[in-house]
Amino acid sequence: GFISLLQEGLPKERREDVVYHRMTLDERNAVNPFDTQLGMRVPTKLHRSFLINFISLLLVDHIEDRPFEGMASMVSMIVDETYQRFMDSEQPKLFVPGSDPVVDEALRRHGFPEMTSAHISWWHVADFLFERGAIDVARQTQCYAMPTIADTVALANTHVIKDLFSDVKSPTGEDYVTAYCRLISGVIRNFPTLTSITRLSFDRSRVIAIDLDSVAKTGSPAADKQTAIMYMLARHVLARDFFMHAEETEKMPRMYADFHRARIKEIMEEPKRLVMDEFHRTSKSPAIRDQVLQDMREGRKWKIHISLASQSLKDFDQLM
Repeated sequence: GFISLLQEGLPKERREDVVYHRMTLDERNAVNPFDTQLGMRVPTKLHRSFLINFISLLLVDHIEDRPFEGMASMVSMIVDETYQRFMDSEQPKLFVPGSDPVVDEALRRHGFPEMTSAHISWWHVADFLFERGAIDVARQTQCYAMPTIADTVALANTHVIKDLFSDVKSPTGEDYVTAYCRLISGVIRNFPTLTSITRLSFDRSRVIAIDLDSVAKTGSPAADKQTAIMYMLARHVLARDFFMHAEETEKMPRMYADFHRARIKEIMEEPKRLVMDEFHRTSKSPAIRDQVLQDMREGRKWKIHISLASQSLKDFDQLM
């Protein structure tokens, strides 16, 4: 209702600024948590930290549990190796004409000379479109260049990871690499929204309401885990641009640096607000609680106000 009220008060050309979206577990709502900022081949420090926490959450059956001791170290190595594997100089994902009609049309419009080449990477295509000012399509193209959680299974079996962790046994008797591959394979089956390229984007929107009611249930351990995953994912989708720092532009390809400097300056100057309703649903998840507490502690320097809503004071930690 609030979103409808705002939309009705805006001129037609600005109604995309305000969005209400009901989240479901299907590929139309796919969000790849590995997506980086436009043009960046590696994640920012905070994004990398989020990925390690997020994947660690995927690896436990009961969200009150912590991952096996030392597993976070292996996850951090897998994340780094995964981004390294798909860099331009390594084995970038190759451009496949016909994958996305919007991208194909933009390339024809801008006279892309290599439409039929078999050795052009998605990164090359994204850079080409960005240089010609097609920023939205470049962002869409970049989604095809990014690694996914499914790619980490192959990377976990590389010598760099196996040499260090194949002899370390988990409480189930498996070695860490085997346990990781088994658990992530289950995630791939159960959460198709996490394992394909991003279809859900709010880059143009200023006010966004994501309704998690149909994907954030409580009761069984599986439902509690799903709730934790969806809260973490929604927070990432909404707030990933909030924590950008000017220093990050030093790691970017030079052509993107000025674009991001201007964005970061604008983002840093604007007050931002992150609201979580029905907060009692996160009560069993230390991963979300820790993330929210960190946001509350550090949000002020980023000009972010955190608002939590629930029906009882007992739903909030004493520190909150």
